Amino acid sequence: FTEQAGYKSILKLHDGSYLYVCLTDFVVKRSTDDFKTWKEIGRILEEDELIDDRNRKYRNFHSNTMTEIQLDDGTWRIFMPVMTNTYNNSQTYSSSGHFTEVYYSDDGGATWNKAANDSRDVTINYVEGDQKLEWGESKIIKCSDGSLRMYLTRAKYGCMQYTVSYD
Repeated sequence: FTEQAGYKSILKLHDGSYLYVCLTDFVVKRSTDDFKTWKEIGRILEEDELIDDRNRKYRNFHSNTMTEIQLDDGTWRIFMPVMTNTYNNSQTYSSSGHFTEVYYSDDGGATWNKAANDSRDVTINYVEGDQKLEWGESKIIKCSDGSLRMYLTRAKYGCMQYTVSYD
């Protein structure tokens, strides 16, 4: 791969092909021949969605966050939790926290949709505009009861947390 910086996520899909996403540009590439040839097939986010109006990088993800899950209706859905950095004010370039949005694809990674809710909706005592969020480094898995869980490892509380979705 020619990308130099940032986390990368590689996922083997149920059909045997592979998806690759690099943090630097959120471009989705697909390989069907064991990592020999990669073809760009889509983007999770457009370039102008990766930085804010002060040219600060504010969208990222962590290694191996992509997950493919077969839903109860038979659809194979790919999930990618994406962190959005927050800042104390417009003058600083250091992040004061982050929240997680979930993007998903039902067509093998070619097109992506943003889930209706994000981690701010399940953060206890969250007040609109609160900058001190710590919901990041997430992974989504399917549980034996059919529910989906988004686990979070980076938390100021010193423990693993998760949220559950039944729909």
